[in-house]
Amino acid sequence: MFGPTNPQSLPVEKSLEVIGFPDYIVDQRGVIFRKKNRKEIQHQYNNYDHVYVTLYSNGKRKNVGVAKATLIAHQGESDNPRESYILHKDGDTTNVSLSNIMWASKVRSYNHHQRMKSKRGIFEYESRPIEEVTQGLTFDNILQAAAYFVGDPFEI
Repeated sequence: MFGPTNPQSLPVEKSLEVIGFPDYIVDQRGVIFRKKNRKEIQHQYNNYDHVYVTLYSNGKRKNVGVAKATLIAHQGESDNPRESYILHKDGDTTNVSLSNIMWASKVRSYNHHQRMKSKRGIFEYESRPIEEVTQGLTFDNILQAAAYFVGDPFEI
């Protein structure tokens, strides 16, 4: 875990202002800091494992996608209006480092996502909670649910 005394939590040399939020900077790792005290803003994750942070500007709170904030700060908006989607090269939406993200078209982003999804197979769903409503059961992931109802899912 990063902390204020941990050297890994300090911004790297190439930290730029988060566009639209003059009190914050983002480094090439996709870590966002307050300019005033260099405090790291904690990453949060939505239902699709996309990373965002909550930032303030003029007293208003806004959730900001970290990958987009990183790309815009370091490379600017895409020159091609068709390339307004963010592609994660390794398929991991939690990896928001500049070296892993790029602007892409909707088609290219979708096709890449499908290729990465097929490579991951069933393991893509490991961290998704599963609810069985008729019996009121909750499982941490689909593998637990499958094991409960049909035995070892890898022997099916």
